[in-house]
Amino acid sequence: MVRPCGSPISSSILSSKAGGWQVQIPQRVWDQLLDHLKSELPREGVGVLLGSGTAVRYRKLQNVAHDETHFRLSPQEWVSLVHALEQTGERILAIVHSHPASPPEPSAEDMAGFAWPDAYMLIVSFHNPNWPQVRLYRKRGERLERCPVQIMH
Repeated sequence: MVRPCGSPISSSILSSKAGGWQVQIPQRVWDQLLDHLKSELPREGVGVLLGSGTAVRYRKLQNVAHDETHFRLSPQEWVSLVHALEQTGERILAIVHSHPASPPEPSAEDMAGFAWPDAYMLIVSFHNPNWPQVRLYRKRGERLERCPVQIMH
């Protein structure tokens, strides 16, 4: 089931604010995520935000694409992740990837490949390496809807 940004999927990263819901990422998780994505430059980095209850963590994944402008997950790593989540009771809250040299807007390939139900897509752009930009999206039908995100200091 696809839910709009205004509907909570997990208490792990969502908080109520005037006018709807806002995704909040703890600073320590953001730092881990950003460090990983920076370490993958000039290639796209990829990972997932996982959560259970009020706990949230970042898990880096391997980009097996053979170029710098795409990401592709290892099918074996993805299956392993899904099996591990069955054991831990965590959920995939967001699929994360970077755009090393372009704005944090989903590409046609990003939109076509985003099929995980009830998850967000988080894109971090290093277009300006001194000021990474982050955008968050939810799939709604065949389009992606931008959602508010806040890094909690």
